[in-house]
Amino acid sequence: MKQFMIFLICLTYYNTVYSQDILYNLSFEANQGNYNNSYGEYYYHIKKEENRYRLTTKKKEYIFPEAFDTIVKNAHFIKTVKQNVINIYRTQNLEKIEIPNLKQVYFIRNGLEVLTNQGAQYFDNSITKINNFPKLNIFTCGTVYSEQYTLKHNEKSQKHSIEISEGYFGGMDIETILNFNNLPDNVKSLSFLNDKKYTSESVNNKYYTHPNLIKIIKDGKSGIYSYKLDDAKFPKKEKRKVKEKYAYDIDVTTGDTIFMVVPEIIEIEPISFAKKGEIKLNQILAIEYDYIQQSEINGLIYLYKNKQIGIYPNHIITNFDKFKEKTTSFYEITKNEKQGWIDIRTFQEYYF
Repeated sequence: MKQFMIFLICLTYYNTVYSQDILYNLSFEANQGNYNNSYGEYYYHIKKEENRYRLTTKKKEYIFPEAFDTIVKNAHFIKTVKQNVINIYRTQNLEKIEIPNLKQVYFIRNGLEVLTNQGAQYFDNSITKINNFPKLNIFTCGTVYSEQYTLKHNEKSQKHSIEISEGYFGGMDIETILNFNNLPDNVKSLSFLNDKKYTSESVNNKYYTHPNLIKIIKDGKSGIYSYKLDDAKFPKKEKRKVKEKYAYDIDVTTGDTIFMVVPEIIEIEPISFAKKGEIKLNQILAIEYDYIQQSEINGLIYLYKNKQIGIYPNHIITNFDKFKEKTTSFYEITKNEKQGWIDIRTFQEYYF
C-alpha cells in the first residue's frame, strides 16, 4: 500500500507599501498607481500666504494658480472658497465637481452635504443624491474618564446644591459639593438642559451637555442660569487646640523623667473628603420662556416662547415659526413669513 505525504504551502500575498519619502519624486497620479494608501490629504499641503491659502505638493509646487480664502481637504475631496465662490475637487485626480447654485458644502464620511438654491442634499462618493448615509454602529468604551454632575435639594435648609464627581467606571468619587447662591425666590425646580437632575461629560458623549447651565422654572416659565467653577468659594479649614497632650523628657544630669503638657494645634479631619463650598449662579436667560430643552439628537438648545422658536446662544429672540432638520448641518426655517435655510455650524441664514 502506497503512502503519500501531502504538504500544504500557505501563500500570503502582500501589497507593497512605500513610504511617502520613497515616492517623493513621483507625481500624485503615479503614486496612486503604485501605492494604494497614498491619499491626497497627505500628499497635498495647505500653505498660508499673508491672509490667503495655497494648495501645494510636497515639493511646494502650487496645485492651483490662485490663492483662496479657505481650503479644506480630506481623503476624498478638496474644498476651496474665494469671495463666497465655492469649488469642490476630487482629491485623487483633481477633477472638478459641478454642483449648480452651490451655497455651502461640508464633507461627511466619504460624501458631501450640500446646500443649493434647491435646498439641502446629501451626495455619496459618486455624487449621486441620497436621503442619508447608512447608520454607523459605534462601540463606546465604558471605562473612560468622565465627570458627573448631580443637583440636590435639602428640604430642611431649602438649599440647592450641585455634586461633582470625577473618575473612571467603577471608581467615581464625589470631589466637590457646592451650594448655589443668588437663586431667585420661589423657584419651583432646578434641572440641567436635559430636564433631569443628572448629567455627565465624557468622550462618549455625542454632544456637549453644558453642565454649567442650569434651567430654572418659576411660575410656569423657564430661564437659564450659569456658574463658573473657578468662582467657587471654600471656607478656611477649622483648627483647634489640644491642651492636654502629654510628653516626657529625660534630664541628662539627674536621669529624672520630666513629664510635660505640650499644647498642639491640629486640623480637624473632615468626615467627607469632598470639598464643600458655595458658588454664585448668574442669570443668562430671563425666566420668561415657555419651555427650554437641549435636543438629544443634535445638542441644540431650543427656546420656545409664544409658539415661536429660538436657539441658544445664537438666536435668543424666538422669531422662527419653523426650524426643521433636513440634513445634519442645514435646517428649513420660516422667519417673518419668509422660508429659507439656516446652517447650524455658522448660523448663517439663506433665503432664495
